[in-house]
Formats: sequence, structure tokens, C-alpha cells
Amino acid sequence: MGNHLNYLQRYNEGLDFLNLTVDDLLLMAEFKEVFTREAEKFVNKFYEYLGKFPYLQELIRKHSTVERLAKTQMEYFISLTSDSIDENYIRNRLAIGKKHMEIALYPNWYLGAYRLYYEVVGELVAQKYSPGTELYFKAVNAFYKRINFDMQLAIENYIAEQLKYLAEIQEQVAEAAGFISSIATKTNILALNASIEAGRAGEHGRAFGVVAQEVRKLAQESAKVAREITEMIKNNMEEIEKIRRQNSGMV
Repeated sequence: MGNHLNYLQRYNEGLDFLNLTVDDLLLMAEFKEVFTREAEKFVNKFYEYLGKFPYLQELIRKHSTVERLAKTQMEYFISLTSDSIDENYIRNRLAIGKKHMEIALYPNWYLGAYRLYYEVVGELVAQKYSPGTELYFKAVNAFYKRINFDMQLAIENYIAEQLKYLAEIQEQVAEAAGFISSIATKTNILALNASIEAGRAGEHGRAFGVVAQEVRKLAQESAKVAREITEMIKNNMEEIEKIRRQNSGMV
């Protein structure tokens, strides 16, 4: 229960920092009809623009279709006029960041695409309030704050998923290092036993003894490298955890 409260408190603090107020939400809600009417037009323009870039074209082709994405984008566009920001709203935005990481939609593309949102907001607000008036600036600013908050949520989870992926790779490398260390230990024991047997064989076992010594040296070097890898992984995991805590706002 405590973690859940901390979770909500952290995002509420983010809203407070942006000064996104209840009055802002109510003001944006006044534009629901306008945004709903203009959603399809905007989304068509949105994907027409994205289609000019080969990398984005390939991502869409590989992971979805313009038709499916357009439907989701329209829903998101209209949701900018929602009169509340609750837990479901936040989780939905966080899920966007996770999905972007999974399909390799890098932040530079994602953030760049939001330029189109900023442009259209001013145009749509102008349909209700005359540009230059106090209400016009207040409404535009409210939408900008909301879009900024959404971007923060998506980027936060994008980074969180990247760190999770890196941690998983580190664990796999650690397992491999442990396996190498285990083999090195067994090889060292075998080489030691072989050296003892070679000593018992006298002159006939001399050449075999030399080989056994070299194998033992190799096993010891392998064990040393495995320990060094394990230490580096430990340090990397500590850094990953530090970044994760900073990204999530944890002290």
C-alpha cells in the first residue's frame, strides 16, 4: 500500500512542478468536441509526415500498420482533453515508453514527432479563443504542460526498460563468467593431478608434466579473468541501479 502511495505521490509532484492544475484540466476539457472533430485530419497529417522518413516507415511496416496506429493515435489525441489525470492515465503513458523501447523507436524520433502536436494545439485553440487573448495563452499553455508531462512519462519508462534490458544482459554475462570460473577450477585440479602423475612416471612423464603445468597456468588465468569480469559486472549493476533510482525519482 505504501509503495502504491509513493508511486502516485511521485507523479503528483511532477504535475505540481509543471503547475498543471485542475483549472487547466477543465479548460482543456472544453476542447473535446474540437479535438474529436479534428482528430482524423490531424492523424492523417501526422502519419503522412512520418512516412517521409525511411526508418519510421520500416518500424511501422515491421511492427504494425498505419491503420492500427492511426486509431491509437486518434484516441491519444482526443485524450488530451480529458478532465482528469489518474492512475490509469499515468500507466497508459508509461506503457507507451515501454513499447517504444521494444520496437526501437528512439527518443529523438518520439520527441521530434511531438512538434506536430505543439503546432496543431495553437491552431485548434484559436478556433475557440482569439490568438493574443488571455484565455488563448492560458489554454495553449495548459496543453503544452500536459504534453510535456506525457513526454516525461514515456521517456522515463523508455529509460527504465533500457536499464532493465542492460541488467538482464549483465546477469547473462555473470552466468557465463561463473561457468568459466567453474571450468577453470576443475581444469586446475585436473592439471594438478596430471602433474603429480607425471612426476611419478619419472623421465617418461616429463613432457606430459610440462603440458599439465601450462594447462594449469591457463586455468589460473581463466579464473582470474572470470573474477575480474564478475567484479566489473558488480560495478556495472551498481551504476545501473543508481541510474534507475535517479530516473524514477527515488533518493
